[in-house]
Amino acid sequence: MAPAINADEIEEDPPERATIFELAMTAPDEGWIVVHPWSSWRGDERSTQLLHYRGGAWTLVDDVPVPLVYDLAPAGPDELWVVGNDTTRNRKDSVIAHYQGGRWTTTPAPSRPWLRELRFLSPTDGYAIGWQPEPPGPRYSSTPQPAAVLRYDGAAWAPVQTGANPAAQYVSLFDHTEGWAFLRTPRDIVPPDPNVVSAAQHLDAGRWRDVDWPFANIILVGPIVRAAPGECWAAAVYESPPAVAENFHHELLHFADGAWYEYPLR
Repeated sequence: MAPAINADEIEEDPPERATIFELAMTAPDEGWIVVHPWSSWRGDERSTQLLHYRGGAWTLVDDVPVPLVYDLAPAGPDELWVVGNDTTRNRKDSVIAHYQGGRWTTTPAPSRPWLRELRFLSPTDGYAIGWQPEPPGPRYSSTPQPAAVLRYDGAAWAPVQTGANPAAQYVSLFDHTEGWAFLRTPRDIVPPDPNVVSAAQHLDAGRWRDVDWPFANIILVGPIVRAAPGECWAAAVYESPPAVAENFHHELLHFADGAWYEYPLR
């Protein structure tokens, strides 16, 4: 019988009031789950919870130093990296944390970007990806700032230039030789609707090139999963004006033979 998550390990919240946000299995006998209690999104002080699967059972990991975890990346047996917000209340500075042998170490993200994604190629080689910090002001922009990419070399994290369009707001890297970058631009609509994805670049064999983007009203792309070199799938959201709830739709995108296709066809 497959092991179950013990609801008692998720503090005070019954399962229907918590969201399994991320799941990563490194082997049949080891894995990790990030749980977001609903209250984390309502602005109070409830924090993300992290569960670790070993020896046939899921147990709560104590003293997670990142209050709101956005992504996790196992780097080896009993070793994990997480990235997230330094508060549960609002979007603030990102924190990168490393768990190994039952102990946590943390570091603020260099250059103060807002980080949302981790990818490790080996225990000493990884990426943290997100957006540049917001400009000063009382309100955040509805359009993400240009993408920020940090690389870990086994000793420290540092910002790197990927070579993609510097205005691209979303970058996803599979490794050092393949990845994607997307640019979102405003539409000339009053009142303004969400910005649309207007351009795509593919990192192929270490070189960035523009790829035809045949879609007019996709507002979000991601996550992106590589099925094979040169072939990937992506989740997407498109919107049909006006911007009301029933006009937002989910679909899958498939990149193969140098072109993007959507499923289901519209």
